[in-house]
Amino acid sequence: MLLAADEVEAVVQVDGRVRDRLRVPADVDERRLHELALATAGVARASSGREVVRVVVRAPRVVNVVTRAAKTG
Repeated sequence: MLLAADEVEAVVQVDGRVRDRLRVPADVDERRLHELALATAGVARASSGREVVRVVVRAPRVVNVVTRAAKTG
């Protein structure tokens, strides 16, 4: 007999490196997971002074935040 999990652990990466983990409902939608991931302390530290280029969400397991050096000008 298989049991469905109520919660899962989502890995939050910045530029391919794991920066945080979140416990989220198994049925979390992409938009909510995106918001939660960007609000974590690990993402804030890793993306400090950098520009967020893209956020790739594969709900409910992975969020990858892609950054680049901030433009100076």
